[in-house]
Amino acid sequence: MEATGVQGGLIIHVPCDDGAKTAALRIDDKYVVQGLHENTAQVVAARDRIKSRGQYGATSVDMFDGRRLPYTEGLV
Repeated sequence: MEATGVQGGLIIHVPCDDGAKTAALRIDDKYVVQGLHENTAQVVAARDRIKSRGQYGATSVDMFDGRRLPYTEGLV
């Protein structure tokens, strides 16, 4: 993060796999992180991992259809 100069904002992690890296991307309260994955089992596993670390909320995971990001145009 230091090398990028980014000091906060929305981070989208695709594919989020088991959630370990997704959780690690939220280094402080200036960041909101959302992981996306096409596989339901991976989404469940990632959510469980993030919840077990007490991070779910500002760090979250959702399904991804593999084609279009599930955000308002221009957000990401």
